[in-house]
Amino acid sequence: MPLQGRIQSKSVASIGPFFRQTHSVQWRTFVCTLKLPILLPLAEIQGRIPLLQNLSVYGDIRARSAATKAITAFSDAPDLREAALHDISLGWISLPWAQLTRLECNGQSVYECVEILHHTHRLEILSVTLGRHRVGAPPPPIRLDCLHTLTLSAPLQNNMALLYFLTLPALQHLDIIDEASAGKLFEFLTRSQCRLRSISLSADPTFGRPEPFAGVPVLEAVGTVNAVNLHRLASSKDLIQIFSRIATDPGFLPNLDTLCIEQCWSKIPYPEVIKMLQARWYGRSNGSTRFKSFRFARDPRSLPSISWPAERLLSELLGDLVTDGLEFVAQTR
Repeated sequence: MPLQGRIQSKSVASIGPFFRQTHSVQWRTFVCTLKLPILLPLAEIQGRIPLLQNLSVYGDIRARSAATKAITAFSDAPDLREAALHDISLGWISLPWAQLTRLECNGQSVYECVEILHHTHRLEILSVTLGRHRVGAPPPPIRLDCLHTLTLSAPLQNNMALLYFLTLPALQHLDIIDEASAGKLFEFLTRSQCRLRSISLSADPTFGRPEPFAGVPVLEAVGTVNAVNLHRLASSKDLIQIFSRIATDPGFLPNLDTLCIEQCWSKIPYPEVIKMLQARWYGRSNGSTRFKSFRFARDPRSLPSISWPAERLLSELLGDLVTDGLEFVAQTR
C-alpha cells in the first residue's frame, strides 16, 4: 500500500534509523522540514522513491546564506510531478525539474523563482508567494508553453513583479491574491498573447489599501474572460462601479457568464445587481454573453448589511430570470 512520509530534522542519531529502515519505495507523498546546513542522511533514500509523486520541502529562512551542498536525495524520482519549495532556492536542491507539472514557490525572491522556472518547461500549474529579498543578477525572461494556471499570492505587492519575466501563451486561469496592477497585467497579457478564461482578484481589508481596489482597470485588461471571482471586497463603491459597467457597456467583459462575489465585507448594492443581471439577460442583442451564474456571499465576520426578507425579495424580483435558467445564489450567514 502506498505510504506518505513526513519528517522534521532534529538530529542524525534520532532520524538516521528511520531512513535505514524506510519503506520509501512505497511513498507517494513526502514532506520534510530542514535546517541548513543539512545534517540529515537524506542520501539514504536516493534512488529508492520510485512512486513519489508529491514533494514538499521547508527550508530555514534564517540560514539562507549558509553554504550547503545541494540536496540530491530526490533527484531520482521518476513519478515526481508536484513539488512545493518553501525558502528553498535552486542551488539547494536537485529535482527532476523537467518532469514537474505543478510547482509552489514560497519565500523566494523574484530572481530565485525565475531561475527555478527556467528548468520547468512542462509546468502546468504555478503558485507563487515571493519573499522580500532579492538575490543575484536578474535572470533572463522565460516562456512556459504548458502553463495554464497561475496564482500570485501574499500581501506584498512585489508578487506582480514576476510577470515582467514571464510569457505564458497557454494561460487560462489567473488568481491574484494581492493588489493587482492593471498596467503590469495588460503588458503581460499582450506579450503572452493568451486567452484568459477566468480571473480571481482578492483584496484583504485586514491589510488596508491606500488606493481603491483597481477592479475596473484590471477587468478591462482581461476582456476575454467568461468567469470572474472577486474576494474580500470592502467597498460598496467598488461593486457599484463594476456592476454598473457590466450593465451599461456591452464591450466590458463581453464574454462574462459567471460572476462570484465571495467573503464580501461591504453592503451589496442590490439595485445595481438587478440592473446588471437584467441587462445581460435581456440585452444580448448588443453582442454580450448571457449570464449563467451569479453568486455572492458576505463574510460572516462583517456586520449585517441587510435583512433576509430583503434578499428574499431580490430573489423574487429575479424570479423570471431564475425560471429561465439563471443560477442565483445568495449566502448571508
